[in-house]
Amino acid sequence: MRSKIPDTGDLLARKREAADFVVKGVVKLTQLAGHQQQIEIHWLVYDAAGQEAGDVAQGHDIEQGSLDHLWGEVADAVTTEAAGGVHEVITNWSGRKKTS
Repeated sequence: MRSKIPDTGDLLARKREAADFVVKGVVKLTQLAGHQQQIEIHWLVYDAAGQEAGDVAQGHDIEQGSLDHLWGEVADAVTTEAAGGVHEVITNWSGRKKTS
């Protein structure tokens, strides 16, 4: 996510104290029937005061064990998709006008 946020036009702060928003990723993996798993990813966005500004949620059913090995390409796709949602939360919460 750190490499994708600048693509949205948002700036990254090196120190939390300097940030207007903080993003926290939470992943939950649930076993399903038939050798399937459900993965839920929540990108929680908090303002500088610690109030939740939004939750960008992603969910997919996957084949059991498909993330047990190399999954860098999947992570890249997931974060690319989520960065736009995080940007939208920040834009809406801050009151900035959307440029696109």
